[in-house]
Amino acid sequence: MMEMIYANRPQGDGRIGGLVDQWCLNTSAARAVRGRRSLLKKLLLQEAALLASRPGPMRILNLACGSCRELFDFLGEKTDPAPVEAICLDHLLQWKLIHRDPEKLRILLADTPFGAEVEVYTETEGVNLFLIARKTTVTL
Repeated sequence: MMEMIYANRPQGDGRIGGLVDQWCLNTSAARAVRGRRSLLKKLLLQEAALLASRPGPMRILNLACGSCRELFDFLGEKTDPAPVEAICLDHLLQWKLIHRDPEKLRILLADTPFGAEVEVYTETEGVNLFLIARKTTVTL
């Protein structure tokens, strides 16, 4: 189903099926899925540029990743030769959805190794919130 939303082409049977598909593809939830893919690719490219001068690989943890389309989009456009290490987890745990606003997400991570170095983003529909968190201290 996610791949159909990414493709954004109605494929329903007959005229009514096509109309229903078109309606579904135009909902804010479907637009948010496509916006998420685009936003995450853009953020990964920006992060790669920031890390380009640093030694070692860029490390990515992708939770509830599905097909990892945004990661593959990023890798397809990434031009620098720095290595990327990605851990992609999906269906490993039973997820419980808890909505938090951006400030509550920042507070949640304040006492972690990420500290205050947390940025919160949303796609254009404003449905999904995404975090970029950087460790403020090195732990061995």
